[in-house]
Amino acid sequence: MQQLLVDGAKGVFCRLGTSIRSLIQNQDSATVIFADGSAQTYDLVVGADGISSTVRTLMMGAISPAYTGAMAWRSVASIRPLGLVDLQFHLGDDCFFGLCPVAEGRTYGFGNTTEPRSREPTVGRLQRLCRRFAGFGESVQNI
Repeated sequence: MQQLLVDGAKGVFCRLGTSIRSLIQNQDSATVIFADGSAQTYDLVVGADGISSTVRTLMMGAISPAYTGAMAWRSVASIRPLGLVDLQFHLGDDCFFGLCPVAEGRTYGFGNTTEPRSREPTVGRLQRLCRRFAGFGESVQNI
């Protein structure tokens, strides 16, 4: 994710390897105070710092993420299903799987289910994911 953001901001100064202590937003800009005490004013601040986002907390307060009833899995595979030229949605019972062609013959795949919240162990996750979407066609199975 970070590399995509950096690539998209070529020619724009990006400061990496530090953390944000505070963020002050006004009508035209945002001033960031970094952990080392230095400050910088920007037109745009992107908070791509994960589920425990410091940027979100600084802007909105300590709001815990709320489960919406949907679970999503995302991946980029180094294959392109035959005939995939546009975004596709494959629909199932309480779930769907999307396929989207991206650069260099790769495919962005995303599965989404609606189910009660659960914590599933990492071990066996891929097998459970494959079972969940086993009824979908060959293009989904290949991803």
